[in-house]
Formats: sequence, structure tokens, C-alpha cells
Amino acid sequence: MPQPGSYWELAEPDKTGTVIIGIDTGKSGDLDGIRTSHKSAQAQHVWLNWRLDEASRRGAKVIVLFHIPGLMDERHDTKVHLDELHSILARHECVKFVTCGHIHNFQKYDPKEFGRYLTRLPKIPSVAGMA
Repeated sequence: MPQPGSYWELAEPDKTGTVIIGIDTGKSGDLDGIRTSHKSAQAQHVWLNWRLDEASRRGAKVIVLFHIPGLMDERHDTKVHLDELHSILARHECVKFVTCGHIHNFQKYDPKEFGRYLTRLPKIPSVAGMA
């Protein structure tokens, strides 16, 4: 599938199995547009929501990869602005696994811990309003 930018998707040929999605969180982890142009972040949010909707429709299981996590050392990293990214991921039950590589050590959070983290995020506009 043609890719719209440095974020990408790999899917099994029959498109019903596993889907791997790579997100470009940038060096600063600012997809919410706090320090950078929100327009480019909006495009990636809309693309991600579209691809996750498609994966859900097909019954696929999704693995998401990105660099900088919002949850680090069991607390919200206030240096990054990825609330909308996490909100989009939380709205899609097809997302089964999220992995990040920023701090180069192993941290595993069960769904309940990650769910508690998500409920503490500031309320931000939904991606639906970005289309």
C-alpha cells in the first residue's frame, strides 16, 4: 500500500491477520502540535485512525511501534505531547500490542495499568474533528 509519509503500515497479503503500524513521533514526541506544526500531526492522526478503522473492520490484530512513549517509569512523561495518539490507540480494540524504544530498557504495562494512564490524560479534541 502506498505510504503517505514516514509513518507506515505492513499487512499480511490477505489483510485479515496481523497489521504492524509504525508511527512517526519525531525527535521531540510532539504529535499534539504543542511545540511544532499541528497540521502535519493532524494528517498522521487522521491516517492512523483510518488505518485502525480498516483493521478493525477486517478483524485484524494490530501491533503499533513508535519511538517515544507517553507512559514512562509508571508515570506520564510531561516532556512529550502524544495524548491524541494514545487516545486514538485506546479507541481501537484491534490494537493488541504497543512497543516503544526511547529509553532502551524493558518496561511492560498490563492493560489495566495503561488504562489508568489513559484516564488521567487531559481531555483533547477527537481525531474525528480533524478530518
